[in-house]
Parts: sequence; C-alpha cells; structure tokens
Amino acid sequence: MNIEALIDIALGVITPVIVMAAVGFLLGWLRVIDPEPVAKIYMTVFAPALAFKALLAQNLTGHDLGRVLLFCFVSVLALFVLARLVSRGLGHDRGMKGAFANSVILYNSANYGFPVQELAFPGLGPLIQPIVLMTQSIVAFTLGPFNAASNSPSLWATARRLVTMPLTWALVLGAALHLVGVTWDGLKNDVPVVWTPLNYFQGALVPVALLSLGVQLSRVRIHGKILNISLGCVLRLLVAPLVGLGVGLALGIRGELLAVLVVSVSFPSAVFSSVLATEFKNHEEYAAAVVFISTVISIVTVTLVIYLTRVYLVGH
Repeated sequence: MNIEALIDIALGVITPVIVMAAVGFLLGWLRVIDPEPVAKIYMTVFAPALAFKALLAQNLTGHDLGRVLLFCFVSVLALFVLARLVSRGLGHDRGMKGAFANSVILYNSANYGFPVQELAFPGLGPLIQPIVLMTQSIVAFTLGPFNAASNSPSLWATARRLVTMPLTWALVLGAALHLVGVTWDGLKNDVPVVWTPLNYFQGALVPVALLSLGVQLSRVRIHGKILNISLGCVLRLLVAPLVGLGVGLALGIRGELLAVLVVSVSFPSAVFSSVLATEFKNHEEYAAAVVFISTVISIVTVTLVIYLTRVYLVGH
C-alpha cells in the first residue's frame, strides 16, 4: 500500500470535506443556523443546478447511462436483501427491520457524495453523482417510507413528491436538451444570461452541501444498542462498496466509471434515514446513531475506498 498516496487522498479529498462540515456542525451546535432552511436551499437551487450542468456536460452513451441506473438500483436491492438477512439473524422486530434496512440502503449521496466525488474524481464524478442522487431520491421516497412505516406509503404521494422536486425537473430538462444537442459550453456561448447564474449556483454546491451536513449532524443525539449500530455501520461502510464492486463487474462496467460508482455506494448513512425514523416513531435513536457514527468513521473508510479504486480500477 502506498502510504503517501493514502495521505494525499486523506488531506486532499476527505480533510477539506470534514473541515467544511465541522464549520456547519459548530454553527448548528451554537444555534446560529437552523438545518431546515440550509437543506431546503441546497436541494431546491444548488443540487438542481449541478444536475442540469452534469447532463449537458456529460458524454455518456445511452448504454452507459442505462448501466449506471441499473447499477444503482441493483446495488440497493442487494443491500436491502443483506440487511433483511442480518435482521432475521439478530431477531429484530418488524420496526427494527425497517430502520436497519434504511440505514443501509439510504446513503448520503447529496451533501457528502457531491463534494467527495468532485474532489476525488473531478472529471467524471460530478457527472455521475446527480444520477446516483436521483435514484437514491426514488428509493428514499418509496422503499424508505415502506421500511419506516408499518404499511406501504401512498404511491400517489410518492409520485407527487418526486414530480415536485426541482432536482427531477432539472434532470428531465437537462436530458431533453442533451438529446437535441445542447451542451454546457454551447449554452455558455449562446445564452450567457442563463449560463452565468447556473454556473455560480452549481459552483456553490460543495460548501453549502457540507455546511448543511454539519448543521444536520449537530442536532443528532446518539443512543441505541451497540451491536445494531456496529452492524449497520459495517454494512453501510464496508460491505456496500464490495457489493457495488460485484454489481459493477457483473454489468461489465470497468475503469474510472466503475471506480466512481463503487465510491458512490461507500458513503455514510443518509440523514434522511433518521428523518424517516423520527417521522414514523420507529427506532429513532438507532437511526440517528448510525448516521452520526458512520459519518465519522467514513473519514477512514471512504479514504481507503477511494485509494483502492484509484489503484486497482483506474490504475493510478
């Protein structure tokens, strides 16, 4: 193992992420900023702007795009099955099975994933991550509530939530313009009055995302059984990248695209899994603990995953 390369990743990719999130954590802890407004502006302005840019700037073929989408959904399905098997082995009650599954299948692809991919794979990472985020949004608003509640969520409510998301429309509009030949550079030359604000918005995503993450984590309180929390973190941080690697290889994905996708499933549990647990009064302490602890431990695990994918999948 190249220790110097590992240190470079830790200092150049993960440390800036942690420093910016720590600023948000401090501001949240001091009650200077509330988490809801920051998260709202992030999801309604900055994330859609980056998603729109990503689709206009990307050069993936339809075949590659299909494999990326298939990778995301198959990985979630495989992790869901694994989480249910572990829950069965531990004798979890129905509610705990749902909370445990959500902590494994819902990962922080937004305000953690975007900054890390931007820094780790500055070329391809920001182009792929919006697609990953969209699939995670679908899972979060469908399977997520199903796991958190004792009954299935309304399909109509789920569809309405997805349709009203600015991120959804940014992806649809970006894909439509991409299909008719509009590019990000072309937009800059032809419609600078649109390109300029979009460019500023998408450029602001990384710091705003990490501030939002820090503020959200500042409100988490850790309680729960150590065994459940430990296994949830192991599945999310260690097993998930291996599952992603297996799924990617099975789909014939190779090189940097495979590296980006493996890293995309290595992120800590999403804050939304804790939000769902709180909303449905379903093992809130466990969900909050996994979010917080997996985020802290990911400083080490995500660094290792980035290093290993660069060495063995990309070749540098």
